[in-house]
Amino acid sequence: MGCDIHAYVEFKSFDRWQAWTDKSVWLDRDYWMFGTLAQVRNDAMPHSYEPKGLPPDVSRVVKEESEIWDEDGHSHSWLSTNEYLLAMTHFIMNQMSVAARPIHQPSTKYRALASALAAFGDDGRVVFWFDN
Repeated sequence: MGCDIHAYVEFKSFDRWQAWTDKSVWLDRDYWMFGTLAQVRNDAMPHSYEPKGLPPDVSRVVKEESEIWDEDGHSHSWLSTNEYLLAMTHFIMNQMSVAARPIHQPSTKYRALASALAAFGDDGRVVFWFDN
């Protein structure tokens, strides 16, 4: 059985976090990336982040979506814009540690997410969890 990621972009507006959209950002199933983002399905990744749980100030939309998944959702976490951009670099570094060059680049969807977060700067973050 596969594992998928459920990701939401949030931005800060008037000191409150809001979901950019009420729909999850559809990201490819990529266990190298999952390992880098939250040590999921590839927990031996160097330069990876441990799951932090949902942020205490998570937006209403994302909190409600997370609750729908109940026990089927796991490894909840979030990354700031800077942390996510660094994770993209770690993704390539982790692959280069086992090969002379990256096995594959982050997919277009992960790169698009990086661009969206970069547009929000310090007022953006991605909140995510996984299912099985």
